[in-house]
Amino acid sequence: YLTEFYRLSLSTGADIIPLEQEFRITESYLEIQKRRYVEYIDYSLDLEGDSKLVVIPKLTLQPIVENAIYHGLKESKKKGFIKVHGERSGDDYIISVHDTGRGITPDKIVTILKKENSGSFGLYSINQRLKLLFGEKFGINIDSEPGVYTEVSVKIPFTADKDKLSAENSNS
Repeated sequence: YLTEFYRLSLSTGADIIPLEQEFRITESYLEIQKRRYVEYIDYSLDLEGDSKLVVIPKLTLQPIVENAIYHGLKESKKKGFIKVHGERSGDDYIISVHDTGRGITPDKIVTILKKENSGSFGLYSINQRLKLLFGEKFGINIDSEPGVYTEVSVKIPFTADKDKLSAENSNS
């Protein structure tokens, strides 16, 4: 799984990849972590719809899953579950990372998504990168109930022209 994770993460040097490849990277990461933290983690991954038409910045989901493990499941001190699910919603594609960990307070959610957030900038950076690539209506949303769950949703276009995005990024 480690070999697969690095092979997929580092291959081709492409910044924008098919969603199915991003799911394989995420699955490899989860398998590694499941073996490392067998007492904390179980998971499922599920892609619906014609996900072949969807592209995403490489390593968008892995940091979200990592946060779910380290800030949700591990800190809750009990075995938890992570569900990564993707589905079409009109002209958009929504990928949710749901964990049954310790949850996040509403104040902390606001802090996480603000630039002033000191200490962690992972989710903020992912959100900004998605907005820059796809437009302001895209990005992440966080829903949580402390002590129960956290769900980070990633909203991206259902169809995107990978070649056009790559050209726009190289001109920036």
